[in-house]
This record gives sequence, structure tokens and C-alpha cells, in this order.
Amino acid sequence: MCLAQLPREQKEAFLLKHEADFTLKEIAELVVETTENIKSRIRYALAKLKQCIKYKMETNNER
Repeated sequence: MCLAQLPREQKEAFLLKHEADFTLKEIAELVVETTENIKSRIRYALAKLKQCIKYKMETNNER
């Protein structure tokens, strides 16, 4: 599963934003970080998830 491959901080920020509907400010306060760092973590998480899903789709199509 692609989500399991993310670093802990990226996974945490991604899930709080997209599953728990926290705002960037709420996440930043919760984990004691700046909102800019939270944005970066989410951006990197999305890029890694996209890459992982693309790879899995490509390898499934080769079968």
C-alpha cells in the first residue's frame, strides 16, 4: 500500500488534512510546526503517492 510507504510526518499531515479535515493551522498547532512545513509535508506526500500509484498501475498493466 502506497500510504504505508510514506515517512511518518508526511503520512500524519496527509491523513489529518484529507481524512480528518483539519486545517493547515490546526495541524501545525497539533504537531508544533509551521504551516509552511505542513504544506510541504502534504505536497511531498501527494507527489510520492501519485508516483507510487502510477507505478502500481503500470506494473499491473504489464501482467
